[in-house]
Amino acid sequence: MVVRVPDLLIGAVDRCGGSRNVSRTRRDGLPATGSLRRVEIVRFTDEYELAAGVYDVAAAELRARDERQGQPLQRWLALRAGEAAAAVRIWWRPDDRTFLYFVGADRAAYSLLTDAVADAVGRPVHTS
Repeated sequence: MVVRVPDLLIGAVDRCGGSRNVSRTRRDGLPATGSLRRVEIVRFTDEYELAAGVYDVAAAELRARDERQGQPLQRWLALRAGEAAAAVRIWWRPDDRTFLYFVGADRAAYSLLTDAVADAVGRPVHTS
């Protein structure tokens, strides 16, 4: 799968074990600079300590928020150097549309998160 990026960059995605390791190279073969280098997209299972920093809350508070949700939690994390840089969660609306809600300062990872969720749910998604 090729991730769409500006014309100067080519995206290479390696899928293994439900995560994506993304590295960028320029068309001339040199490493790309910028925020899309080495982003790994992983499905959230119970990594509250890791995700709490993106939400800017304590892990216990994030867990309590998740427990109050009216539907099963589905979240993905964008990791850079082992740290959460951004996250997305799904919300299925009563009209059966799937919306994505993003957090985190690394907005460059949002498109990678969107692709991962769309692949996982197999249906159109809407972003906010």
